[in-house]
Amino acid sequence: MKIARALGIVLILIVVILAAAAAYFVATFDEARIKREAVQAVKERTGRTLVIAGDLGLSFWPSLGVKAEKVTLSERDGKENFVAFESAHVSVRLWPLLSRQVMVDRIDLDGLVLILKCDADGRLNIDDLLQSKDDKPGEAGDEPPQGLPQFDIAGIDVSNARLEWHDQQAKRDIVLSPLDFATGRLKSDVQGMSFRDLKFATRGKLDSDGVDMKLELPRVERQGENLAIEKLDLEVKLNGAQRKATGTVTLDRIEGTLKAHKAASLSLDANAKLGDKSFTAKLASPLALDLDAGIATLAQLRGTVSVDVPGSPKRPLQLPIEAQLESNYRAPSASGKVKTKFD
Repeated sequence: MKIARALGIVLILIVVILAAAAAYFVATFDEARIKREAVQAVKERTGRTLVIAGDLGLSFWPSLGVKAEKVTLSERDGKENFVAFESAHVSVRLWPLLSRQVMVDRIDLDGLVLILKCDADGRLNIDDLLQSKDDKPGEAGDEPPQGLPQFDIAGIDVSNARLEWHDQQAKRDIVLSPLDFATGRLKSDVQGMSFRDLKFATRGKLDSDGVDMKLELPRVERQGENLAIEKLDLEVKLNGAQRKATGTVTLDRIEGTLKAHKAASLSLDANAKLGDKSFTAKLASPLALDLDAGIATLAQLRGTVSVDVPGSPKRPLQLPIEAQLESNYRAPSASGKVKTKFD
């Protein structure tokens, strides 16, 4: 009975605290003032126009937080939209609110539209957002910001998004839609940064063919300059009237620094069909990357490549592969040795 009574008292205290926090939020929340101050602050700091056309209010379910609807941020000239979203919900933790500290718990974003541009001179439409306060307008800072921002977020969920890339230099336009992005816990402190259960999925077009892509990262850890990735899974599908292809790339146990790292194993499983011709490949090798030099090395590439072409004397043609390859993707150039056997 004493335990039940104690639990009852604790539950009552929690309910009272929750009610008090909710009452404080409601009593001090001024939608018009917050909108006005947010628009003014964004204009002063970026020169861009922020518009909150929908409601900006409090939410109490499924968690305590702030919800905004129909928000847009303009390009620097104010004529076109740079980013927009239909709705966003930012959940906050209750206990820090009691000491007037706001700590984000979760971020949910729906209907995001992000438009990135590169002009003929190579300038990006986000250059002004990346420059430091001491930079001259239009000039990016020479030094990156010192230190990592500290955060601890239970998760981020972006759904029904659209990403546009317009490159006047390369004369190329890329659109990814719909795009979904989700994570587990994200944490950054003075020791480093970690991510859990990062998932990315999108759909786009290559010429007139549809492209589906999925990326999953169960765990990413950064401690100082050291980087560790438990596993990376990438799947790409191409679906068209004349060509179809599926490719899966898996990287296991990626370790090293931000400038150079190694994967214990890279495996590729691919198959493609172009008209009446088909191709399959199953390959694996350790991988080493030197990002400063731009060099990727596959020291022990092993596997099988199969080619099926109508009219060939043997269908399909099976090719065992043993190779050592090195590629400079900045040049670009490649060199190495390949050993195979024809029947």
